[in-house]
Amino acid sequence: MNAGTFADELSALELVYGSESVEFSAETRTLRVHLPSSSSPFGLTLTCHVPDGYPEKVSLSCSDLRLTADWLPAPKLESMLRSVCADLDLHGSRRADALEQQAGVICSIASVLYESRQSVLHDEQLQCTQHWDTSTQGVVSDPGYTESAPLDRPQSESPERNKPENRQKRTSSNVPASELVTGITASIPDSQRATACEQDVTSPGPSEVVRLVSSEPITERKSTFQGHAARIMSSSAAVLCLQSLRQHRKGRQATHLSWAFRIMGDDQHIHEDYCDDGEQRAGRVVLELLRSMNQHNIFICVCRWFGGVLLHERRFHCIQLAAKRAALALLETERAAPSLVASRQ
Repeated sequence: MNAGTFADELSALELVYGSESVEFSAETRTLRVHLPSSSSPFGLTLTCHVPDGYPEKVSLSCSDLRLTADWLPAPKLESMLRSVCADLDLHGSRRADALEQQAGVICSIASVLYESRQSVLHDEQLQCTQHWDTSTQGVVSDPGYTESAPLDRPQSESPERNKPENRQKRTSSNVPASELVTGITASIPDSQRATACEQDVTSPGPSEVVRLVSSEPITERKSTFQGHAARIMSSSAAVLCLQSLRQHRKGRQATHLSWAFRIMGDDQHIHEDYCDDGEQRAGRVVLELLRSMNQHNIFICVCRWFGGVLLHERRFHCIQLAAKRAALALLETERAAPSLVASRQ
């Protein structure tokens, strides 16, 4: 039985890469995904002919895919596409069997190609200069750098781990859902169904106090998601927030702590970064949310406690919802106490 529909995949792709990076023509059944975006000078464009009946009645094949990029030679692109087809066990022609493997396959293709692009950029030394911080497992300080660094932790819903023969290897944490941080409860509209819990942490910067606000946990098929947001003025404050969450007893038990932040620099340019922390593409979902809300000087982290059931594309909706609730809770808290915001400017 399929875990989702093509509409679910399309929605997930838009959540991960942004709606401006995903184009689908219902008339021609043609899908284009720009990785990471159409404006990137070193981007990839995946073009996919989506057959009628996919994924419920027919599988996707290698012949349905095409990969283009102005900055890479054709043989290299063909090699990357052959590699992803082999990794995901895609066949040369469409098949009506093995549909269990087809749920979310387009998302998996895009994800593998995105990582392949990162490897090529690294090999060709085209990537921006990075500052690796072991406390956050990500790039935290370089202006203009917007790609997450490679992670050592296993990816919970990566294409390889989604294969049926590997699914029994998964473990679950089964941590009860409750607030990670305790403190003052802010007044949040019932329609948002978010409980804001605050915790002050002192930043290394001069007189900078960071206040973490946490949303109400979301449970989906035994997995629990919770968002945490803070107003920050520097990347060091983001590091401190992440350390505070990881030091909490329930934060230590979380399977993933995926985060993103956007900061307005002294040069009046917005600097941003994200980290998946093993939850493939989760950090980018959080970053895309901050972009769509046109918010900066905000750090958001979404904790997930894996419950033993793969959520496939549905996890992106849960991650975005948890992040959005945390962001709204932070903004509502600041509206209720504007002096807190003014003191940080």
